[in-house]
Amino acid sequence: MAPAGTTELSSTKRSQIVTLRKEGLTYGQIDARLGVAQLTCCKAFQHYKAHKTFHSLRRSGRPQALTLYNKQIIIRTIRQHCFWSYKKVGMEAGGYTELQLHRVVRKAGYHRYVAHCNLYLSIATRHSCTSRGRGGLDAERYVAQVLEGPLLAFYTQMQDQTGKRMLVVEDGAPAHKAKVTEKARQQLGIKQLEHPLSSPDLNPIKPLWFKLKKRVQDTPGAYKSLDSLWEAAKVAWEEMSDEVVRWEMSKMGVRVWEVLKVHGRHIRF
Repeated sequence: MAPAGTTELSSTKRSQIVTLRKEGLTYGQIDARLGVAQLTCCKAFQHYKAHKTFHSLRRSGRPQALTLYNKQIIIRTIRQHCFWSYKKVGMEAGGYTELQLHRVVRKAGYHRYVAHCNLYLSIATRHSCTSRGRGGLDAERYVAQVLEGPLLAFYTQMQDQTGKRMLVVEDGAPAHKAKVTEKARQQLGIKQLEHPLSSPDLNPIKPLWFKLKKRVQDTPGAYKSLDSLWEAAKVAWEEMSDEVVRWEMSKMGVRVWEVLKVHGRHIRF
């Protein structure tokens, strides 16, 4: 908030300051061009670097009452950014507290995720999709929070980058097989990789997922907050070498042969 007797900079003016500063102008040159004091220019630029916004931060005090429109904005922001912290979502949605977001999200029946869709295409479909009442996702929520959310964005991104058709691996949970899910996949153009039901031995993501979780567990402080958990997961994934991935992929031929020998039953891998 601007001190008493002064005028707070508009978002347009702050945008001009940041633009000129990024172009290499000194604060003195910006002052001469815009008529804004050098210290004010410096504070405006530091504000943008710290908060990535040209707007003032929300003032402290009693949280504003949420209207139906506010709640819709919060839910829409949550769906667009499933893996952001409550603090970041609150700022993006318009300056709401973490407690307000928690209440809105919980009442709407949404689940917060800790994995990120860019780690691996099939991770987005690995969240629990059990029946209602056991804490998992039903088909409607799976469509809204996964298929129409981060999975579709990543699916489209990978097809554009590689020029190849992408296939999604799902594990056959009830939410994956529901008619509403099948209809949504058709409408979104998402293709599945057909494979036998309950066949984790034929999925190379399994051992990689195990290694990833083990590295996160061994990271000190990883479970202090959602942000620290996400950072630990990113570091663990970045440290997963291509050699490790290729090694797990190279064993798939042997796995298929072993599964055939036991007529589809479980194998020790």
